[in-house]
Amino acid sequence: MRYVKIAFLLVFLTLLLVFIFQNVTALSAAVNLHYDLLVTSLGPLDIPLYALLFLSLFTGAFSVAAVDMLLLFRQRRALKKKEQQIRELESELAKFRNLPLTETAELAPEGASSHLEAQPGS
Repeated sequence: MRYVKIAFLLVFLTLLLVFIFQNVTALSAAVNLHYDLLVTSLGPLDIPLYALLFLSLFTGAFSVAAVDMLLLFRQRRALKKKEQQIRELESELAKFRNLPLTETAELAPEGASSHLEAQPGS
């Protein structure tokens, strides 16, 4: 499977390079950007199309990585809470395992012994 991934990546990068070399003039065209805010205006900025595409791709990748890190931290925090709960329950279980197994008359329900002895049809 590893070799399939590497082969796919190589084919993708080769196709990307072919696309870039065949469209150098179109990707080098300047894009005029300006922002007209209420308080101030920014621009005009002449940015090449390839820089705008790269900036968009980088911004999207960074946003996805930030959300992924947020989810990872939440999962780690939840995992630590669950591990702490498991440790507490295991220590409680160990306490109960060490108790002697004696049954007192107070714990047995009323009539339990007579119910077992007098079964109809026996």
